[in-house]
Amino acid sequence: MAGVALAAPGGRRKVGEADRASRVAAWQQELGLNDDQVGQIQKLRADARRRAIRQRADLQLARLNLREAIQASPVDEKLVQARTKELSDLRSANLRARVETGLAVRRILTPEQQEKAKELRGARRVRRHERRSENDGQERPLTRPEPR
Repeated sequence: MAGVALAAPGGRRKVGEADRASRVAAWQQELGLNDDQVGQIQKLRADARRRAIRQRADLQLARLNLREAIQASPVDEKLVQARTKELSDLRSANLRARVETGLAVRRILTPEQQEKAKELRGARRVRRHERRSENDGQERPLTRPEPR
């Protein structure tokens, strides 16, 4: 893929704009997307990126607020509980937004394209698993890790 992928905390990759553009181009070719579908998907992804930026900022602020509440002397347990709920709610909203974006993309695809996308995701998951196993010599499950 074109672009630079940077290592991020937790072993995740930060995906650059060039990676995203090449991924959409690869999808267009592999799934046979028409120009209208590509445009719709690009708009969904751009909107999702904007939303994710806001959500990351909100999460950082919520973690900071929680940390401050925990470190306060004396500790206000009701405030800590409220800050914990705030953080939990933000994480839940983040997950819902990602799921909704994925479902919106799926609605753009034909049933045949949806099936092909499912196959491609499975093949990508297997390759990623194999790469990880080669890198550290340890077997890992094919499931996604729980978010932190």
